[in-house]
Amino acid sequence: MDRREKLLASGLGAAFCLWVGLTLYDRQIAIPLKEKDSELLQAQQDSRKSFDEKKALIKSQKLVRDSVSDSLPPDGQDAQRVYLKWAQELAELSHWKEITPKGIDSRPLLGKIGVKVPVTLVAKARMRDVATFLWHFERTDLLQRVASLQLTSPSSDGDPEFNVVIALEGVSLAAATPRKRLFPETELASAIDEKTTTIPVADSAAFPAKPPFRIRIGGEFATVTAIAGKNWTVTRGVDDTKPVAHAGNSSVESAPFRAPEPGRETGIASYQQLLSRSGFVKPAPLIEFKPKLASASLPPRVRGEAWAAELKIEGWNPAWPAPVYEFVTPPSGLKITPEGKLEWDVPAETAAGDFKVKVIARAGEVAKVESEIQLTLRDPNRAPKFDPLTKLQAFVGRPVAFPVMAKDEDPGSKLTFALAGTIPAGMAIDANSGLISWTPAETVEAAPLAFQVTATDNGSPALVATQEIKGQLDDDHAQLTFLVASVDKGDSRIAWLFDRLANAKTEVHVGDTVKASELEFVIDSIDSDGITIRLGSARQKLELGQHLRQAKPLPAEPKTPPPPPVAVPLEKSPE
Repeated sequence: MDRREKLLASGLGAAFCLWVGLTLYDRQIAIPLKEKDSELLQAQQDSRKSFDEKKALIKSQKLVRDSVSDSLPPDGQDAQRVYLKWAQELAELSHWKEITPKGIDSRPLLGKIGVKVPVTLVAKARMRDVATFLWHFERTDLLQRVASLQLTSPSSDGDPEFNVVIALEGVSLAAATPRKRLFPETELASAIDEKTTTIPVADSAAFPAKPPFRIRIGGEFATVTAIAGKNWTVTRGVDDTKPVAHAGNSSVESAPFRAPEPGRETGIASYQQLLSRSGFVKPAPLIEFKPKLASASLPPRVRGEAWAAELKIEGWNPAWPAPVYEFVTPPSGLKITPEGKLEWDVPAETAAGDFKVKVIARAGEVAKVESEIQLTLRDPNRAPKFDPLTKLQAFVGRPVAFPVMAKDEDPGSKLTFALAGTIPAGMAIDANSGLISWTPAETVEAAPLAFQVTATDNGSPALVATQEIKGQLDDDHAQLTFLVASVDKGDSRIAWLFDRLANAKTEVHVGDTVKASELEFVIDSIDSDGITIRLGSARQKLELGQHLRQAKPLPAEPKTPPPPPVAVPLEKSPE
């Protein structure tokens, strides 16, 4: 082998040794190192992922804790009550008017975690007032949202007052702390004025222990900056509210708020811009104006009494000038101001009655409204007067009709009668005639009577007169007085009447006058089977065993005049 071949063989041997060495290096050193490096990289990635997941878990746990603390009370009814009250007070603080709060009966479930609590406010507010409410609403640290907002504008010019309908939704979580108030609340221990910067409170236990924190006193927000027992140092009139005086015992409520989102413009101005660019504001509908008098009938003018009346036009175009009023041929003494106020200095010779007057309302040369009004002149109303009455006599079980009479001196007056006071059971009165009708029940006991009757006229104003009526309710002796015997006594005949109620027997003769209850009659004849009695010109037959009210009418008969009657009282005869 020559020298060249030896060199080539040596080079090949070195290359082989190098290849074998590199293979051994890769297999024994490089590849295991790469594998360990990959394992280290994966471990680092797994560690970072685990750390990120732990951070996300911590954030989620904090979010849950914060959500529970920001929840409405867990009881749905309590939640709706306090949420609706808070929303209404926030609207009042934002200067909304004519606020009508409405709770919604339906509270949709949010799975097992809680319920939605919907409430609605209907009100009137200007653009800045709406922006103020939304700004305070967004800042409040509560789980809530605006579900819908409707603003209806009555005009497209200037700064109109909107008709506002806003639907709000709060969230009531089942895990929230039960409470009867939305936020902690206390009271001012004493009154403060608008310059006071240290306020005394009745109790501070439910409020944060460390300032700063925000509170609300009526329509004012304030920031508590220092605490010394129950005395708080405050910054007054924050968040676009003004410091005002507050009475002692005024409510002081916690008003937690959240920081604005990064990059979000702060303040109410952001909401004003949002609303001015949105489609919430509906243009006012096209209105066809048809002006007319609001009422053609005015209050009556009573002679000698103060009187005030004013004409009003409805359907007037607000773009027109204010209407100017005038009369055409008014009655004597009647005047009207350009603004529509009436004055009537009635002359003494003007008779009472109704007057129709033509009135004109002008809006310069733009509009003219003609109408007719009715005016009434009345003399002063006089009260009714009752006629004197006799004492009312009534008997148990017997119907009684008792007329009361009243008069009114004013021509054309109509009286209405009514019972008043302690009215006996079952008694009634005819409202037009004043006739009292009453049948005392058999169960009513005899007793004195006392009640009132009123008579009301149809004047303006209506006047009432009252009359006291007294009387007596007695038992009906006539119904319990029976004819028990007809007896011969020498050359005459006598009859016995027995009063079961009084347990008394009375012996009567022909010609005697007998009184029982309201009955007063004369014994006309006595027969073996009964007696004939005379009540006035009427004759009746009472048979043995019957009581006085069972007497039956007889045909009229001419008879010689009976001897002069002798009154015989119903007394117990001697045994």
